[in-house]
Amino acid sequence: MKKIGEGWQYGVYDLENGRVLKKFHSPLKSYWVILKDIFPFKQDSIFEIPGFSRGMKVKALESFEILKKKNLPPEWLGNPKFINDLDFEQDKAFPLHDIFSQSEVEEAKGIIDKFVEFHSGESAVAVKNVTLAEEHLHDHFPGFPVMPETLMIEAMAQTSGILVGEANRFKEKVILAKVKKCVFFDY
Repeated sequence: MKKIGEGWQYGVYDLENGRVLKKFHSPLKSYWVILKDIFPFKQDSIFEIPGFSRGMKVKALESFEILKKKNLPPEWLGNPKFINDLDFEQDKAFPLHDIFSQSEVEEAKGIIDKFVEFHSGESAVAVKNVTLAEEHLHDHFPGFPVMPETLMIEAMAQTSGILVGEANRFKEKVILAKVKKCVFFDY
């Protein structure tokens, strides 16, 4: 088992079987990770760390309860297997570096993790594996973390840009110039 990442809430370990273990930090480890991240205290005080740490645990527990009630397809969440209240295994997200390494479309390497379907010149379905360790989920929304709508639009733009770009053999850059209207109805 090899450590491959760390956020304020979790350490991430490669289980070398196509899955990763997300282990929730102990209070002391959480304090240390946050301390390293916010030092030299330009915006946040050292005295806020205990509150950050407690808040993350509460949010994580609330989020898991909400996810259980929503009855979402497990593959949407990386097929999680809960070990205890806070630790879990899930499918490892594989980066698209191999696919896009020859492309000049730098933006394509940003948000989406993998394509589920790709029909050249016609349609594409891409996946972004969202984990509770992602910083933009800390406050969006407390107790029910949701990927911000702007990032959802960016992921859709990247997916469609790659679809259109690939149809033209990436001869030109494809960008989303404007979103005139977008409505999100339910999560």
